[in-house]
Amino acid sequence: MIINSQYAIFFDLILIAVLGILIIDGYRKGFFYKILSCLSFFLVLFICWRITPAIADVFAVFPKELAPYAKTNLAAFFYGYANRALIFVLLTAAFMLLLLVLRPLSKLFQKMPVISTINAVLGMAFGLVQGMLVVLIVYFVLNTPLVSNSKEFISASLIRYAKPFNDEVVLLAGDVLNDYQMIEKGENADTKSLQEFKVWLAAKGISDSDLAEFILSAVN
Repeated sequence: MIINSQYAIFFDLILIAVLGILIIDGYRKGFFYKILSCLSFFLVLFICWRITPAIADVFAVFPKELAPYAKTNLAAFFYGYANRALIFVLLTAAFMLLLLVLRPLSKLFQKMPVISTINAVLGMAFGLVQGMLVVLIVYFVLNTPLVSNSKEFISASLIRYAKPFNDEVVLLAGDVLNDYQMIEKGENADTKSLQEFKVWLAAKGISDSDLAEFILSAVN
């Protein structure tokens, strides 16, 4: 899909609002409540990360006509990445909604006599960290095949400043995130990115003939 870069200002305002809400929420609820929330957040991400491939093999939820390079000979190859990205987003959203329903149970921890100025300040700092993690996740989603004009939209948004941090995460997360980075490079016009894209496709087992046909129809 394509997101008009004119909406970048509204996107930025939403991100800033989310950061502000998380910081205020951290100050109000304190460090211990926030760290419990963050641990559950990481657990959701880990579970969704692990089960997404198996679910994506069974359910095709991403519209095929919106997948990258849908009209090329490698349409099925790229569709798999787009479908997995969307399923990961949907699973994460579903699990987070479930946590919101169950969260009132965690208020039992608030009865502990630890609500103090230090607890509130640490909670505010932890809310900022949690907000930055949300920004990184949004940046990653924008760089997946879900958004075909990701480079243009990101360059128009404040989220472009998350790139250095995202690059560090990519180094730590390994091949899966790198695959989505390579697909994004294929949509760039510079020679270096296109060459890296071709090398990556070859490393994924794409034959020379299929690669030549794809490059001819989709890149050149």
